Amino acid sequence: MTKKVSTLWTDVELEVAVDAYLNMLEMENNSLPFNKADIGLKLRNGALIARTKSAVELRMRNISSVMNELGLRPITGYVPAANVGANVSGKIEKMLNNKGVFRLESQAAQASDALPHLKIEEKSEPYLESPPPGVRHPKQSIAPAIPISVMKRFEIGCSSKLTVHAKAAGMQRRF
Repeated sequence: MTKKVSTLWTDVELEVAVDAYLNMLEMENNSLPFNKADIGLKLRNGALIARTKSAVELRMRNISSVMNELGLRPITGYVPAANVGANVSGKIEKMLNNKGVFRLESQAAQASDALPHLKIEEKSEPYLESPPPGVRHPKQSIAPAIPISVMKRFEIGCSSKLTVHAKAAGMQRRF
């Protein structure tokens, strides 16, 4: 076995690692089995032939670290590296962005820009494992509110007879 030379990673090598990482993450998210060691071996026998097993493992941990910084869940088997160089971190983040992986906060901002009438807030309370008991036999029910824009479309697109039936069914506007 020949000794592999220690050099800086090329952009192509880094991109191959990011692609492999995202493929593994997708398999993990879809509960599909995969073997990190086999994938690492294929990478080292292919595009990352100049890299050692430990170098590829560390690069995957670097990617996990950047995913963590972006507020995203990394692959379970690759613990985020403690120290990632700013240059490498920036390159990895840019490559992830080019592949459609964005900072969690920017995703919320993009959604907020696209839907300005909705207010996006962070969830402060823990997720309920089961629904609350509630009231089994409520004394009064509340009719659902329908947004004005929906009601206008409903009134324009339907006959007046249907509008009367909708109002009789308890669908009323709130001003």
